[in-house]
Amino acid sequence: MPPRSPWSRVPKAESVQIALGHETINSDGAMFAAVLLLLEMVAAASAAATDGGVVSFVSAVDATSVASSQRTELEHSWTRCIGSGHAYLGLRDDWKLGLKTVRDELGVEMVRFHAVLDDDIFQLSRDEITKALVFNFTLVDAVYDYITSLGMKPFVEISFMPTVLASGNATWMRYKANVTPPNDIAEWSFVIEHFAAHLMERYGEAEVSSWYFEVWNEPNAESLLNFGTGFFAGNQSQYFELYNATTTAIKSVSKSFRVGGPASAGGGWLDDFLQYALDEAVYADFVSTHHYPSTENPDSISGDVARDMATVRNVYPSMPYLLTEFNSGL
Repeated sequence: MPPRSPWSRVPKAESVQIALGHETINSDGAMFAAVLLLLEMVAAASAAATDGGVVSFVSAVDATSVASSQRTELEHSWTRCIGSGHAYLGLRDDWKLGLKTVRDELGVEMVRFHAVLDDDIFQLSRDEITKALVFNFTLVDAVYDYITSLGMKPFVEISFMPTVLASGNATWMRYKANVTPPNDIAEWSFVIEHFAAHLMERYGEAEVSSWYFEVWNEPNAESLLNFGTGFFAGNQSQYFELYNATTTAIKSVSKSFRVGGPASAGGGWLDDFLQYALDEAVYADFVSTHHYPSTENPDSISGDVARDMATVRNVYPSMPYLLTEFNSGL
């Protein structure tokens, strides 16, 4: 395995990034609140379109009443990335049409979804005689080929566990994703390295270096929300082991590939993750989490984000902060 590099290789900065590393946000959350408002407007337009209606967005504030010195160019933060179910949906014609629409009409740059390693699309198996792992990337390629053909990029969530690597039978979501840790961490590392190498061979190192690789999805959800198995049937130490093995395997293919996590629910595990990454000098190019506050407080998400950013800054000021899922509630 390649030597691990400490975070000192990342240049210092005064701000922590949000919205896939392209925007900065002040602690008062003003930019984020504006993004939420715009997303609500888009949602309203979508609902109206479903009912056959037409929506026109008109500001309640007359632009001429705002002093020119107070005006700034509106950053289209919502174009950075969208979320979209699980990977297998990417084979459907209606999904492809929807993705092309958001690309053409909204200029969305990336799409993130769960379960690219699930059996229905990753199709990892074993030779019946030799027991060697057999890879079939046909369906994964079909989804990623279409995304890249639109001029978009996949935001790669490394999830969930292929059955042939799983340590148990626990599943989650209606598509029955296996959420157990790997039975053999070395074999898991081999699969992830092979996956990353395939992506580089097919799309080129420069292109894949512009993607993000996020390790798993909400590994803390069960302990946080107490609603069953959740997205990870292991504990925190098992997730950290999984994270280290995954990022090391990806970086062994190319040091320029961007990796991060913990993709936690509700800002959970950020303190522990940052400390673990520093103590063990593991690879981490960004920190990610999700927020669905489900509260009537309109400042809830901006407050959550501000607290997360303070946590990140306290440990490492230059680490980009990515909010890879959010909404005003579940």
